[in-house]
Amino acid sequence: MRDGETRGMRASAAVIPAYNEARHLPDVVRRVRRHVDRVYVVDDGSTDATGRVDAVVLRHERNRGKGEALRTGLRAALADGFEAIATLDGDGQHDPDALPALFGAFRQADLVIGRRVRAAPMPAHRRLSNGFSSVLVSLLARRRFEDVHSGFRVYRASRLRGLEIRSRRFEVEVELLLKAVRAGWRIAHVHVPTLYGSERSKISPAADAARFLGALALHGLGFDEWMPKPPGNGWCASRSRSAVSAIRASWRRSAAFRASSSSPPSTPTVPATTAPCPSEAVRPSRSPTSSPA
Repeated sequence: MRDGETRGMRASAAVIPAYNEARHLPDVVRRVRRHVDRVYVVDDGSTDATGRVDAVVLRHERNRGKGEALRTGLRAALADGFEAIATLDGDGQHDPDALPALFGAFRQADLVIGRRVRAAPMPAHRRLSNGFSSVLVSLLARRRFEDVHSGFRVYRASRLRGLEIRSRRFEVEVELLLKAVRAGWRIAHVHVPTLYGSERSKISPAADAARFLGALALHGLGFDEWMPKPPGNGWCASRSRSAVSAIRASWRRSAAFRASSSSPPSTPTVPATTAPCPSEAVRPSRSPTSSPA
């Protein structure tokens, strides 16, 4: 939120979950950095150079899914005190230059969703599935939504702290939306460009459709209120700030950090000695040109 119309607001951050996105991610991060104060990239067990970007990089040792990656990034941004937290994909389908419009609408909202037009270049099967999903969610929420799968959003941190995420994969946006409706959030929509190119979708049609229907039943009908909260699936806000500080202090004391100032050949990574949440081992890394602070 560095543009003139949003400069007066509190600091902002962006969270980008990424899995094998080395081809598109550097350009996405470069453009996102123009509009926010800090960029968090969650490398969700990638096997390519996804983690070598100019951002605060949090790495999962194995692929856990978009929901888990989003939770890791959001938790880090919450622990660092950012009030406006944008989320977007790392494959180039979300235009970073639309962020000022989302932040502008954020002044009067708790959640802003970037709404794409269901037309070309969006593939026909995606238009159909997105439209059908949006109708189902709208019926359950008793208000109209046109792009429930859009991950291009801005969240108000003070609202996020009251939620927990159960979803592990692509149904996470639907879960967050349904919980936001139930909690009475102010929700706004902003039209954003519909971008599709040569990137390969990581969605599994059958498996993710089943997860989506499960999320509708669980969170749309309120069955999750009857379920015990699993350990580690919330934000762990009472522990996360001290844990992240401990990780960064350990990093600064390490030989890898001292060596990074002399342009190392690869992005150094150190294991987190204290996980931000129980059973949540995350390895923070730092690109040669970025700061972990």
